[in-house]
Amino acid sequence: MKKSRRQAPAPPLSPAVSAVPFNWALWLCLGWMAVVTVVFYRQYPISSLLVGLGALFEFGWPTAEAAIRHAKGLAAGLGICLGSMGVGLFFTARLAPGLSALGRVVLAGILGLGITAYTVLALGWLQLYQYPVLALLWTLLVAAFIVAFWTHRRTFIEPALDDLMITLRHSSPVVLFLLAVLTGVSFLMAFVPEIFYDSTVYHTGVPHWYLQEGGIRKFPNLHSNYPLTIQMLYLLGLGLNGDAAAKLIHWFCGVLIALGFLAWSKEEGEHRAGGWAALAFLSMPMTAWSWWTTGNDVGVSMLALAAAWSWYRAISLAEGTPRTGLLALSAVFAGLCFSSKLTAGPVIGILGFCHLIWGVLTKRSLKTLAIEGLTIGLASFLVCLPWLAKAYVFTGNPVFPFLSKFFGGLDPERTSRFYAESQGFTPKLWWEFLSFPWFLTFKTHSSLSFMGPFILSALPLSFYHLFFNLLSSRHPATGRDPGPTALNLKLVFLFGLLGCLALVFVNRLTRYWMPYFVVLLFPMGWACLRSVAASPWASRFFHFLTMVMGATGILIVIQTIGSSYQPWPVLLGQEKPREYQAYSHPGMYPYPAVGMFNWAKDNLPPNSKLLILGDEKVAACDVPFLAAGVYDVALPQIWARTAKTTPEFYDRVRQEGITHILVNLMEGKRLSGYGIFDFSEDTLALFCDFWDKHVRILKEDAIPEKFFPGRPPLFLYNILPETEAARTPAPPNPVLWIHEETKVSANEPDMIVKKIDFYRDLAKKYPQVAAFGQKLKVLENFKAQSEAQMKNQRKR
Repeated sequence: MKKSRRQAPAPPLSPAVSAVPFNWALWLCLGWMAVVTVVFYRQYPISSLLVGLGALFEFGWPTAEAAIRHAKGLAAGLGICLGSMGVGLFFTARLAPGLSALGRVVLAGILGLGITAYTVLALGWLQLYQYPVLALLWTLLVAAFIVAFWTHRRTFIEPALDDLMITLRHSSPVVLFLLAVLTGVSFLMAFVPEIFYDSTVYHTGVPHWYLQEGGIRKFPNLHSNYPLTIQMLYLLGLGLNGDAAAKLIHWFCGVLIALGFLAWSKEEGEHRAGGWAALAFLSMPMTAWSWWTTGNDVGVSMLALAAAWSWYRAISLAEGTPRTGLLALSAVFAGLCFSSKLTAGPVIGILGFCHLIWGVLTKRSLKTLAIEGLTIGLASFLVCLPWLAKAYVFTGNPVFPFLSKFFGGLDPERTSRFYAESQGFTPKLWWEFLSFPWFLTFKTHSSLSFMGPFILSALPLSFYHLFFNLLSSRHPATGRDPGPTALNLKLVFLFGLLGCLALVFVNRLTRYWMPYFVVLLFPMGWACLRSVAASPWASRFFHFLTMVMGATGILIVIQTIGSSYQPWPVLLGQEKPREYQAYSHPGMYPYPAVGMFNWAKDNLPPNSKLLILGDEKVAACDVPFLAAGVYDVALPQIWARTAKTTPEFYDRVRQEGITHILVNLMEGKRLSGYGIFDFSEDTLALFCDFWDKHVRILKEDAIPEKFFPGRPPLFLYNILPETEAARTPAPPNPVLWIHEETKVSANEPDMIVKKIDFYRDLAKKYPQVAAFGQKLKVLENFKAQSEAQMKNQRKR
């Protein structure tokens, strides 16, 4: 009786490919993985991290007001996300051959978010940022989802759910459990008011200003000239509901990354690789910290993954199958990367370079390769064009703030400060390059740049398996021929690796490397799971280490929730969102001026407008305002360039519509190192004279600190005509005090003498400015009293 195919013995391994050396190499790589895990565990022992679990067990029932607020945010956010997916389905249904049903749905969601973002951008140029217009757009998106769901429910939606269930059944239960915990925690944190510094400055700060202005206009903040594709989605969420809707959009991007990994692994038949890659990426502390904020790093990573994945699918199609649609789709995603974050710009060049290598290795004709390269370049450029045009209109430099030597731009001194803070690590010696992954893993934990141990631990095993197959096309353990998969995944690995190498020389913050890490992780997961598949003990050991690393990463994240957020009072309605944002949060949110923003909103007359000095965190300011960032020239400095006298300066301030000045004293002092008050002497004299003649105190308040001692002051001032202001004495000028501290620090030897010399020179040069003479007199009296006290002490 003939044996069934199922019972047939596996073909013998060829003598040239012995399993023994492979197993030795396998266990050496797993040993390295164990070493990295142990070092990471010793640095962050789970026993100490378990203290943070208390942050998860304070649950209670939210008040009706809080529940309604959360429900509105959920409806607004999911309406935008699912509606965008519906829009995207109309395109991926036609442009994505070779993808699984789940893959088409995931890429539809990613593409749809890009289409929605560009629709919001177009509304901004038309000055149509009004609530009725944004609500209409949301309604159309929801309608698009309903139509797409009904139209494609049998062709894509139901098969996609089947694909997902198949992949989940074959995935590691422990990995899925850790992913579920991480996803749930991040979802919960999306309803916490935004306190991520960068978000309050520009990720939501700039869209918030655009909403106040009713459209896109020139904003005096360097970051506002970046490409802001993902921030356009946040703008729609902010305009409809507020922080929660915007944060849920970013959370949805992380969900699409996880689903994308699962879909890709299903397509490759290595089901567990997707769950491993998703856990490795999303449990990185820096990824999880960003996931629940309105930062854009997870969103940009989603776009980079989509670009690499769709390109991989294009080059994996059988010869003769049209691949232009998938290549164009990949180029669109690459263009969206650049259009969302300039540090993701290399994705376009890397995509073209990797496609060229693939074409050479597979002996494509030059004509075909040229057409495909032109498709990638043209599609990417067209996607980038609106943002290049915006930067050129506002700064004269289409890629501002980069390449200023060629295109020019805004103030070069301020831009140089930006470059200085953003430079890369630039290792120079060979051993520095070899030790660089270790350095990144264990030594760079600041500024939300904490990558965790997954990549470092899996690098040897991934390298070994991916590049071992360069010598033998057959799998060394099973004897199976992986076909083109091995070559194509090597190129995907090269895609991510080239991005990381480029960022070494560009930026010091590893969270900007996330779009390249996410591309690296799928071929790494595929290689690792293939490597351990032939050995049950190796597979168990690998999954045990994965569990330890993933659980440790999640506990680090939860500890951060307890130490920096303490979210339950605001989630349950015991604390209002603006009250929660009114005090500092450790490592996240220093010296906010939200308390004064709230008072100004409730008490200032209509048509008031604030000039905010000493702070750039403006996302929570509901009163119209102007504010410059730390990399910008201070607005008084700009206005003084065209105003030679105090009346002219006053007229310029009024021309800008400014009615009040808000000064955040301690935040201004903290940021003074960036040179935000590096006024020239002429500007300082003009501003101080303007202050003495036109500025009067309206409100003094203090930050109601919860995590830190003290109550840092906040000041709100009226700007009045000179005759009206003359009725009351001029208040002390906190900007002058901050400027004074930048010139002569309180910790310097002979500080009083140096300050006296500083003000004596100013008073002599600008006798019309009363503040200089008054400060000089105060300091001289203080010096005389101090000397008298010292003499008395000597006599005693």
